[in-house]
Amino acid sequence: MKTIILTAALVLASTAVFAADFENNSVDLVLERDNMTFGISSTAGQANDLSVTVTVLPYSVMGADADLTFGAKYGIQSEDITLTAAYGLSKNFGQLNVYGTAEAEYTIASGANEGAWDATPTVGVGYRVNDKLSAYSQVSYTWNASTDWTQEGGSVEAGARYALSDNIALTPSVAHSFDTGADETNLNLKLALQF
Repeated sequence: MKTIILTAALVLASTAVFAADFENNSVDLVLERDNMTFGISSTAGQANDLSVTVTVLPYSVMGADADLTFGAKYGIQSEDITLTAAYGLSKNFGQLNVYGTAEAEYTIASGANEGAWDATPTVGVGYRVNDKLSAYSQVSYTWNASTDWTQEGGSVEAGARYALSDNIALTPSVAHSFDTGADETNLNLKLALQF
């Protein structure tokens, strides 16, 4: 337990180190339990999102793994509320994993009477180096479905997941946004704890 707490503290404190290189680096702390995840994320040293997701209906189709995930997110700074539904599909080819996700988001801005729909497909590929280390790269793009499918921009991300122990994993990554009007590259760090 002491190791988990110290690791979490180091991860959250590391945002200040990243700030010298990029402006909007993020650190995520995720708690995983069976088919549920609870998360808190921070950007540029400031906590900005609380989230919960539940994965339901896992099944196999044509030799691939599929699932349906529902989630909710609360913007700590913006007070926005976002509800999500995502369908994921992945298939292993030896040590290679190919995956895709189709996600729909409904966001209600603070003080607004109605929300906005976003649609985000993601495709990616991962490679399992060994039992502890795997690398991945993925690309996603978002459209605003509430305003004639206006393009909101996309992201390209590459990273690696390293299992520090049986129930602790660290995932550093680099993400570059594009077609957003403020394209930028940032570092991300995710600490996942299973309990």
